[in-house]
Amino acid sequence: MRKALRLINVCEVGVSPEFFRQTRSLNMEIDWCIFNIHISTTALGTSAFQSIGKWFCYFFGIPIITTNTLWVPKISQRNGDVVRYKDVSVALEEFGLKQAWDGFMQRRNYAYLNDNKSSLLSGRLVHWCDVHRFFSNFKINCKSLLTSKEPLSFFLKAVASSFPNYCQKQLTLVRYAPLVENGNITPYKALKKLKIATRIEKVLFVCRSNIQRSLTAEHLFKPMFANIEFLSAGVSKKECVRNHSTLCTEELINWADCVFVFDQLHIDRIRDNTGGVKMQKVINLGIEDIYKYGDPHLIILLKSKLEHILSRTNLNRSHYP
Repeated sequence: MRKALRLINVCEVGVSPEFFRQTRSLNMEIDWCIFNIHISTTALGTSAFQSIGKWFCYFFGIPIITTNTLWVPKISQRNGDVVRYKDVSVALEEFGLKQAWDGFMQRRNYAYLNDNKSSLLSGRLVHWCDVHRFFSNFKINCKSLLTSKEPLSFFLKAVASSFPNYCQKQLTLVRYAPLVENGNITPYKALKKLKIATRIEKVLFVCRSNIQRSLTAEHLFKPMFANIEFLSAGVSKKECVRNHSTLCTEELINWADCVFVFDQLHIDRIRDNTGGVKMQKVINLGIEDIYKYGDPHLIILLKSKLEHILSRTNLNRSHYP
């Protein structure tokens, strides 16, 4: 079941420790990192990451709840502004208002994507005025997650920075922009069509000594995903020298599309050794240093955290030459 993010201020989206903590609690930390890697560059500032964070919530249908305010994606259509019902339903569960909503909507009509009355429940749209009126009855403000000042145009500029040959992609970007804004296609489908959602090709696992957790992960996933390169390393120079294992260097961090570490110590050490560059690609798996190489329980943990993500990446990449 999807949940909403509960933050003090919407400006926390994409940048605050609390945003990262709650993203992790929703088991979407890896999704955020993958999304962030493909959109962002080190040249972007705080406001850009905030906008990217809002688009992440838009893509995955995650409403944001701040003090007495609900932030949901608003889509502009010819017949007026609408909201996806699946986004509203998450908020209704959070506030415990599902029964009250059903009674409220008995006197009103849903809209439908592409005027297709046979659309599934997930394709239903709710008129913005009805959403705003309903939550107002419970003293909850309802605001658009993306405003006209944070439009798709800014987002697409960030997307364009991930393309080495932007001029070749510009017409594609321009063509998909109005389709997404008008709700004709989902932003997620637009990303897939722009071929930027499946670019993880090099994965680095990092632990302390590179003899237990990270080495297990490398050897576990390497035969499972032939189209992805895997390496592993350790952050302790003393331990790596003593065990003749691979030391994590800045070159390895630069090589990887995504870096999976096992606890906060590894993040701190990488930040110290690289000056904080490219930390957006580092993900903490949160697996304690209590396992030996090849431990069955460690393998179960690794598979539960990563197999679905790597499977999706591996499968989707085969669709794009």
